[in-house]
Formats: sequence, C-alpha cells, structure tokens
Amino acid sequence: MNADPTRESPFYFMKPFDAVTPPAEGSTLLELPYPKCTEDVHHEGELVVCLGPGASSEVCERTIDDDELLRQCVFGYALGIDLTKRDVQAKAKSMRRPWEESKAFDHSAPISPVYPLREPLPWATSLLRLMVNGEVRQESTLDKMIWPVAAIIRYIAEKNEIAAGDLIYTGTPAGVGPLRVGDLCRVQLVKKKDTAVPVLPGVECSLRFAQ
Repeated sequence: MNADPTRESPFYFMKPFDAVTPPAEGSTLLELPYPKCTEDVHHEGELVVCLGPGASSEVCERTIDDDELLRQCVFGYALGIDLTKRDVQAKAKSMRRPWEESKAFDHSAPISPVYPLREPLPWATSLLRLMVNGEVRQESTLDKMIWPVAAIIRYIAEKNEIAAGDLIYTGTPAGVGPLRVGDLCRVQLVKKKDTAVPVLPGVECSLRFAQ
C-alpha cells in the first residue's frame, strides 16, 4: 500500500444507499430540507470513487501496481459532500456509542454525476475545493490525501468484498464547518494553475438547504 507503517490504519464507516442523493437530471444544484434532530450540520467535501465491473477483493490481492489497480477497479469519479450532524456525533463520541445517527441519515451523501475515467487522475495538479456562499472553506490538491485512492480501495477490499457500483467517499481536507439554511455549498475539482478549468468536465456537487 506504500503506507507509512508509523501511521494509524485508515478507518471508515458506511452510509445506506438511499443516503446517496444526486441532483435532478440536467441540474448541478441539489435543494434539500435541513436535516432533522440537529442544529449543527457540517460539510465535508470529498472526491468520490465509483467502482467498475472489474472491481473485486481478488483483483486487489493480485494487483501490485497502484495505477493498474485503478484501471481495473475504477469506473469513474464524482464529487460529494459527507454531511455530518456534528452535535449528534459529539454526543455519541462522549458516550462511546456508534456514529450512525450522525452520519447515516436521509440525504447525507449528496453526489455529482459520475465522470467515467479509468485512468488515474493528475493528483498533484487537481485541486479539490469546497465553497460556501462563494467563500473557500476547504482546498487541497489530491496528492495531499493521507491515504491515496488505491490504498483506500485495497484497505476496504481486505475487510469487505467490493463490487461494481460501490461508492467510496475518500476523505476531506481541513476546513470542515457548519451549513445554515440558505447557504450555497459547492464542491469542485479544478486545475491547480487555472481554477476556472474543471478536471472532470461537467462535474460539480452543489447543495442548498431550503427555507
């Protein structure tokens, strides 16, 4: 996995399939009601990997080269927002309870359309950016990810059987924060040297909590 053995292993959690919420066809904006039973919903902008028909735990075991693993296992990429009820999560943590209530609620995984791409992304020149009302809240190139995408896929495949159609939200840069009713939240993947140019044409995840 080319991992630093001094680091902790990755960890992950799951969301139900109906938490994944794309916008209506022909639109990039998703308008949702503010989640129930919380007063503190936070955004986490993420690159999302969609696994393809070649994905399996067996493939991960026998494929040594990371780029080749991506070519075999990945169908394409999308952008998503991992929504978290931070107040609910904090209470669960304080009681040493699971996080499901804070993570696995209705519409908690907004997602853009998936852009088919089997080749690895240009990690060092691809800038993941989340903005709220035009203000940049989160921003980082993909090569700064603690765990590269191939390593994430390998780790999950060791624990669970993976298959075509699985969506993996791959983690978020620093800068997570709250969203209020009426805020416009946008996640983009743009070229580092020209932020007006998207890396994945037509792919953007935008969210607004309706009044």
